[in-house]
Amino acid sequence: MLRSVDAGETWRVIDLKAHAGMILDVKFFDAQNGLVCAATSGDLQQANALILRTSDGGNTWVRAYQSARPFENCWKMSFPSRNVGYATVQNYQDGTTQRHVVKTTDGGSTWTELPLVNDAKVREFGVGFVTEEHGWVGTTTSGFETRDGGRTWAPVQMGAAVNKIRIVRQGGARFRAFAIGVDVHRLDG
Repeated sequence: MLRSVDAGETWRVIDLKAHAGMILDVKFFDAQNGLVCAATSGDLQQANALILRTSDGGNTWVRAYQSARPFENCWKMSFPSRNVGYATVQNYQDGTTQRHVVKTTDGGSTWTELPLVNDAKVREFGVGFVTEEHGWVGTTTSGFETRDGGRTWAPVQMGAAVNKIRIVRQGGARFRAFAIGVDVHRLDG
């Protein structure tokens, strides 16, 4: 991982080989406090989904979440507030059908697994939340929406292979959401 504290003028390498086999997403709240979506191994057959946390700018890291299942990685994160966040957990194991997201309510210190859908054709990709309760997960087949903080999910049409979901706030409760996958879909709310 690379880190800059001078608007990209200089960069420092942060070697995470001792902690993770692959890194897939990064979220920093400020110069000191951040999270990394990762996997425990670079060999997917041996990998568990992993979220690492730092409170000293990346000098030291602790495991905030690790799945118990092999063939998994943590793909993307979304934080609608400083304390509440969500991350997608991808599973590549043949025969596994239950899909998950993870949620934190303490800024990433601890994470809870939430069931998304029981469907082998679905693989989670992007995640985006407009509020702590209302958000979407993009998947290989389309997407899922929650309005209750991930307790329940409903299928929504947002295109295939939605790898990124971006929320643009438009003042008050208004927003524009973009689902970016094979195509780009837009939702105005």
